[in-house]
Amino acid sequence: MKLFLLSDTHVGVTEGDCRAQAFKKAMADIASIACKGDYLDIAGDYSADGRPAEVKTFFDILYEHAPLPRAHILVAMGNHDARGADNTLWNRDDSRVSEYWAQARRLYEENNRRFAMPTGAEIPAFGGNELGLPENAAPGAGYVVEIGPEKLLFCARNFVLGAWLPQYDTACTLPPLAELCRRRPGAAAKAADKINAVFTRKYQQQGLNDDRPSLPPARLFGWQTQQEIAQIKDLLR
Repeated sequence: MKLFLLSDTHVGVTEGDCRAQAFKKAMADIASIACKGDYLDIAGDYSADGRPAEVKTFFDILYEHAPLPRAHILVAMGNHDARGADNTLWNRDDSRVSEYWAQARRLYEENNRRFAMPTGAEIPAFGGNELGLPENAAPGAGYVVEIGPEKLLFCARNFVLGAWLPQYDTACTLPPLAELCRRRPGAAAKAADKINAVFTRKYQQQGLNDDRPSLPPARLFGWQTQQEIAQIKDLLR
């Protein structure tokens, strides 16, 4: 199984927009190298400013040129998709809801019905200017993630040019659980108990809604939980 990762496509109002054309080429490239069982994750900022026409253009292209079955395509919202063209409507007070949020969410839900709803590796931005490059830089960067029993391999690719970028590849070695248990049986058992505690804890996420967007005190990515995860890593070293 492979996971194709893209972000920051920033598709404009019409399919003639240069970024829309680049997105079409990227879909064709993914289709040319994808296999049955692969997934595509588009991790936000699919539109330039979250305008209705931009959101529709993006999803229309994705619908027509989807390189994988629709249930294998995940699309998440980014700040560009949520804030709208008028930045003054986007507040930074997490105790209030942005004035544009209701419309942004409606646009996302209406257009994304055709695909799976979404449930950190740092991924390169599809739009070159997100990487500090000039606005007219050739877009298309992304990763293909190959998931194996003993490692994750992040293979960089320009999906517009159809070219691999091996100089940016990253591998993460994952020792098999059986090997960990053989080498350090006591530590593996302790780690398993701690992992179970972290992921079965109730994290108070049920309190989050449009009217109360502030983060709860007990959350998965809070500093205390991160300390516990660091301790688990130390046990398994």
